[in-house]
Amino acid sequence: MEIPTINQLDLSIDQQHINQSQPQSNKNLRVKHKNVSIGSILFKQFNICSVTFPLSIVLLLYFWILFIYQQVNEELFSCVLYNCGAKFRPDIQHRSQFYRMLISIPQFGGISHIIIGFVTIQMYGYISEYKYGRLKYSLVLFLAGYSSNLMSSLVYPYSLTVGSYGIVFGVLTLYGFIIIQQKQLGQYKKLIIGIYFLVFCINFVPIISINQIDIACIFGAILSTLLMGIFFQKFDFQRGQLISYAALALQLIYLIIGTTLLFTIEVEDIQMSRFC
Repeated sequence: MEIPTINQLDLSIDQQHINQSQPQSNKNLRVKHKNVSIGSILFKQFNICSVTFPLSIVLLLYFWILFIYQQVNEELFSCVLYNCGAKFRPDIQHRSQFYRMLISIPQFGGISHIIIGFVTIQMYGYISEYKYGRLKYSLVLFLAGYSSNLMSSLVYPYSLTVGSYGIVFGVLTLYGFIIIQQKQLGQYKKLIIGIYFLVFCINFVPIISINQIDIACIFGAILSTLLMGIFFQKFDFQRGQLISYAALALQLIYLIIGTTLLFTIEVEDIQMSRFC
C-alpha cells in the first residue's frame, strides 16, 4: 500500500500565489473604505431621481438667467428681482400682490448667495430627503421658504428680500435632526458634525454682502422647520404624540396669525417702481 506524499513544489507555488494576492486584496479593501468615507461626508444619498436634484438645477438656472438679463440690460440686480416678483410688503398690502410671497421663494440675491446655498443643498438635501421622504421633505422646504418671507415681512416691512434662504436653512435644520438622532453618521461622526457647523456658519456670510436677505429670513426658516421636524419626529415615550401635535398647532397658529398681520398692520405705501 502506497502512502500519498505532499509535493513541496506544489506547496511553494500555492504559498507564492497567496503572498502575491494578499497585498492586492488589502489594496482593494483600502480603496473601498476610502470611497465609503468620502461618500459619508459629502453628498450622501445623491440621487438624480430625487426632488433635491431637479430643485437644485432649477434654482441654479433661474439665478443665472436673471443675472445674465441684468448684465445685458445694465440694470440693478435688485430691480431685476423686484420685477420678477421679489418680496416687498407695501406692494403685497397696497397692490394686492400676495404672489410675491410665493414667487420669491426660489430667488437668490447674488453670486455668493447662490454658490453657498447650492453647495449646502447638495451636501445635505439628499440625505434629508432620504430620511423624511419626498412628500414631507418638499412640504418642509416650501413652508420654510414661505415662513422666511413672512418673518422678514413682519420684522423688516420695507426691505426687498428673496426667500431662497428659507430652502437652504430648511435643509440645514432638517439635517440637524439627523445629527441629534446620531444615525447614519458612521465612524466619521465628529468630522461630519464639524463640517456641518462650519457650513451653517458660512451661510450667514451673504447677509453681510447682499441686501436681499436679512436675519429674519433665516430665523423664519429655522422656526418653521423646527416645528415641522418635531411634528414628523417619532418619539418613544408616552407623551411624544402630544408634543408632535403641539408643534403642528404652533406652526399653524404662526402661519395664520403672521399672514393676517401682513395685511392688517398698516405700512407706508412706498412705490418701488419709482426707483426701478
